[in-house]
Amino acid sequence: MKKILITILMVFFFIIPVGAIDKASTDIEYYKANVSSLRYDEIIDILLQDFWGFYYDVAQRYDTELKREMYTESAEYAKRIEILKALRSLVRSTRFAIEIEGELSDYDLETNAFYLRFGDNYVIIPFIGIGKAPYSYNKFYLRHLPLNVVRDTETAELYGVPENDEYYLYYNRLRIDIAKRDALDIEEKKSLYKVIVEVDVIGTKELAVTFFASGKWYGVKSDVILTDNANMIVKNTETGDIVYNQSFSIPK
Repeated sequence: MKKILITILMVFFFIIPVGAIDKASTDIEYYKANVSSLRYDEIIDILLQDFWGFYYDVAQRYDTELKREMYTESAEYAKRIEILKALRSLVRSTRFAIEIEGELSDYDLETNAFYLRFGDNYVIIPFIGIGKAPYSYNKFYLRHLPLNVVRDTETAELYGVPENDEYYLYYNRLRIDIAKRDALDIEEKKSLYKVIVEVDVIGTKELAVTFFASGKWYGVKSDVILTDNANMIVKNTETGDIVYNQSFSIPK
């Protein structure tokens, strides 16, 4: 299960993607105490102020235009709108620290760097390739990090995707520059080292992605979480030592 570590005023919380928050509560203090239980799609709903998306259970009860219009005149709706606005401020003032899962490559002597493959830009199901937003991890858009999009030739050949296909298969590859003096221990004990990226959340962005079905590619849209002021670290989970610490921001 993928984890996201959240920091608020130097206090760390874990976000679990399948977490459950009690949206019946209209007490903002409850949400502050349980912000770690928000799912990624809920964070996007909050940033977009998508009332019916965030309060899905309410949307299920008020499932016609008339029911929803009458509900918007209620005191409960007014309170929930107030909560949703407060949650947007809470999310925007929260420092997220994302643990990037995956195994580091062997050390590259030509570039003096490790590489980490993460965030395939597709999901392969037999005869179906579902597109995912590039430069993102669990819907957090990390375009300002030192990463690039790499052609996944091996998987493409396995599923018969032509090399000249307009929508070839790609994945994200993160570059981590490490001095040689620190590289050997990392290479020998890769399982002990974790890559963590701390970011500020600044909004959302709609990106074009594709999916493949029945021999054709189709274009769709996907919302991602815009981030800035990233700080990437490589940490030894056994000793707590940080061997890499670098900041990255969106170019002005």
